[in-house]
Amino acid sequence: MIAELDCRDARLARDRASAAVEAAEINLAFAQRQADRIRQLAATNIASEELKDTRVTDVARLDVALETARTALAETGLAVERCRVIAPFAAYVTAKRADQGTRVQIGTPIVELTSQAIEVQARVPLGAIWPDAANLTFQSAMGVAPLGAVLVASTVDSGTGSRLLRFASPERLLPGTPGQLVVADVARALPGDYLVERDGVLGIFVAEDQRARFIPRPEAQLGQPVAVNDLPMTTRLIDAGRFRVRDGDSLEIN
Repeated sequence: MIAELDCRDARLARDRASAAVEAAEINLAFAQRQADRIRQLAATNIASEELKDTRVTDVARLDVALETARTALAETGLAVERCRVIAPFAAYVTAKRADQGTRVQIGTPIVELTSQAIEVQARVPLGAIWPDAANLTFQSAMGVAPLGAVLVASTVDSGTGSRLLRFASPERLLPGTPGQLVVADVARALPGDYLVERDGVLGIFVAEDQRARFIPRPEAQLGQPVAVNDLPMTTRLIDAGRFRVRDGDSLEIN
């Protein structure tokens, strides 16, 4: 409960509505008994059909009056329930707009809430992609928090050429904490500097049996890490001179 309002007038209105329902029930029960008696008398021609129709009409009118009274009671009951302001979710109170004794009406803001179900929002370039198995973390002054899958990907911001992503966080974070999204690929990869181009194909050079061997990387992109999961950990890379060497060249390894 966030606040409790002074609702003595609402409770009095509810009590009046409850009494009106009881009165309507008594009137309806009385009208029904009268209608039943007139119906029996009309069957023996003691009472007229007109009187019978009048009593039936009275029952229908009082039945409607009872439903109206019950609706009024429900409305006043709802007003009493609104006297206790309940947070709709687990939240932090970030601002207080009213103090004890402040006169308010239904709809007047009294507090501002921030949900405790924290999510991390990150604006990333439109073309940013990463493997499904990548480790996503949120790094801030509070430390490193792991992130779950993307909850919602918003539309593209044409002004910045980026999109807003929302991630679930299993760890409790403080709302409004600034930080950065860090994507760590669990796959083995080489820095993009190792890429060279031969005959219009990107790849890397390795040393095998004292000779240079060009290994194409057709999925590689300039400036991006190069996936090498398919290569043994013992593979020897050519670093110095990789831009001059050709496939099949003899090597002198120092």
